Amino acid sequence: MKNVFFFLALIVLIVFASISGFVFSQSPRPSPAPQTINSYEFFWPITAGKKEGDSLYFLKILKENIRSAFIFDPFVRGDYEILLATKRIIEAEELLKEGKETLAETSFNKAYRSLLKASSVFEKMEKGTQVRNRIELNDRLSRLNIFLPTLYGLTNEAGIKWINTIHDRVTYISNLIN
Repeated sequence: MKNVFFFLALIVLIVFASISGFVFSQSPRPSPAPQTINSYEFFWPITAGKKEGDSLYFLKILKENIRSAFIFDPFVRGDYEILLATKRIIEAEELLKEGKETLAETSFNKAYRSLLKASSVFEKMEKGTQVRNRIELNDRLSRLNIFLPTLYGLTNEAGIKWINTIHDRVTYISNLIN
């Protein structure tokens, strides 16, 4: 009887030890897989639409330039330039997916120029100026910072340099408005 009790106690102890070891053991964390983001959902309602190289693309740019000419509030102008940069980045993503890396680099260049305009606007704002819609602007900039690294796998070395340059500018603007 003692042997049976001892044997059952030993089995319970072994089972408990193996279960608790299983539950409390630390397994190595897998390295994060490259993140894919659906830009259509991530930046809704912004979509690529007409892209660099499309026949009517110049009309899209003309419309944006006319709209920009009628924005007199500095903050709204800076916000609009960030919106335009976001559009150019989404266009670049579509062009990269289509294998049109040279046209994508042109879109990256336009995105960067829009971000330079935005940073110029925010640099001219007085220190301590209340930034309207700071939450929305920070959200847009944060989404760009999250999205840009997902483009690395789609492009060549020149595209990666553009992505890094744009990423740095977005971070700079984020620091300006906070």
